[in-house]
Amino acid sequence: MTFSRTRTLTFFAVFALLVAAACGGDEQDTGAGIQRITCAETADCIARGGFCADRACRADNECATNADCGDGVCVADRNFGGLCGDPEAGPPAPGPAWSCASGADCPVGQGCADGVCKADGECTASADCGDGRICYSGNDDPAGICASGRPATNPYCRSDGTGACRYECNGDGTCAASGATCSGGFCHFSTECVSNDDCSPNHVCVPTDAGYSWCVPDENPTCVPAPDGVCRLACEGDRDCLVGGGCAADHFCHASNECRTADDCAPGEICYEREWFGGLCGPERRP
Repeated sequence: MTFSRTRTLTFFAVFALLVAAACGGDEQDTGAGIQRITCAETADCIARGGFCADRACRADNECATNADCGDGVCVADRNFGGLCGDPEAGPPAPGPAWSCASGADCPVGQGCADGVCKADGECTASADCGDGRICYSGNDDPAGICASGRPATNPYCRSDGTGACRYECNGDGTCAASGATCSGGFCHFSTECVSNDDCSPNHVCVPTDAGYSWCVPDENPTCVPAPDGVCRLACEGDRDCLVGGGCAADHFCHASNECRTADDCAPGEICYEREWFGGLCGPERRP
């Protein structure tokens, strides 16, 4: 969660206006103009949550007036007409809560805690949770989710609705510390990939627990015959030279102490055969 405190306060100010407009009295009907999300199965409702019935996403806490909510308040919602909830706890999420193994399994903007998807803003301190649970929060937003143990693989990421769990953001500054950029309200890494073709030389595309893949060094890189007759690692930059050296203008990895014979080395050094470089100069090894 990476909303700033200012953005969080602004959100709840707008939220309060929605409550006032939609629920000023028990007779207020929230069903007008409803835009239900179409679905074939509950998984299609990941944009908001709820469940699939009659080819539309619905929630078990839907309401038309405050009278439908018992002790709660009926809050207008564009996809469900209205949802019962406690305004002081934040905007209500469609019920029932989804089960999850990680935040990638949850509706947009929710995280995974204790195997259940939960919305942002459930707690600001562990004292808000009770029952020995801990309030997990991250980045620059004080709001978090309650959990009895560290939830899933990352307690801070939130579902982006595309099968990934990412940090939320409102600008690149929020993502910069982790080397990512902000796009569509979520942090994205430049090393993300779909296949090995998206990676630079000597790197492979592997899936992460967060629901997306990124490029990592190949544990068994393959050398390519270079014009000088040496089988070298190809490269686009120094980071591709996994076994040392640097990326030269010919787009192959080279080392400053390369050699073909001892005559290429400084006095007292020997030219040792070295895979990927042909040979490397070094001091004589003692038996």
